[in-house]
Amino acid sequence: MNVKACCETRTLPNNEMIPTTPRQKIFNCYCMEKFRILSLGLSALLVTACSHFQQGTMFGPKKLILGGIEYSETNFGKFTSWRCRSYIQNSSIHVEAGRFSDPDLLSVGFILYDGGNTGVLANYRRHGLNHRWDWGLGDSTASLLNTKFTFMIKPDGTGLYYDFSATPDGESKKADDVYKCSQ
Repeated sequence: MNVKACCETRTLPNNEMIPTTPRQKIFNCYCMEKFRILSLGLSALLVTACSHFQQGTMFGPKKLILGGIEYSETNFGKFTSWRCRSYIQNSSIHVEAGRFSDPDLLSVGFILYDGGNTGVLANYRRHGLNHRWDWGLGDSTASLLNTKFTFMIKPDGTGLYYDFSATPDGESKKADDVYKCSQ
């Protein structure tokens, strides 16, 4: 469906398309265009509204596309996530790290890219007080513990991204990027 169609109509659960109100039309268009808003006052209102939309609090359960497969809070329980921005600049969301609340999926998490709902599944665990996500197998024979990427969130909300793809085994390194994260 194109952006104009999304702005003009909305789809009911039975796939029936109905026209939106002028207020819904504005909201839908801005959400579809990734918050390209000129007015600062309107921007704050719409960014807040769009953030709630993504979290599944205004229009139903949140849906994620992870590795090309859709995961919905309806089927997998509520998602808990941390939205992370550049540590230096107050910028848009770069990374969203999260986990599933389903008791059978406590060690499964996800990483979303660029403030959207698309990303990858990751191994999730608590490492002391820190939250940690590991993903990206080095090769087809690698174990789940031998991953190329790690994202860690410290108790103060500092997010640390590590890319081990070019790091020799057993060698330590500093974080490649640092983020400010909030739940």
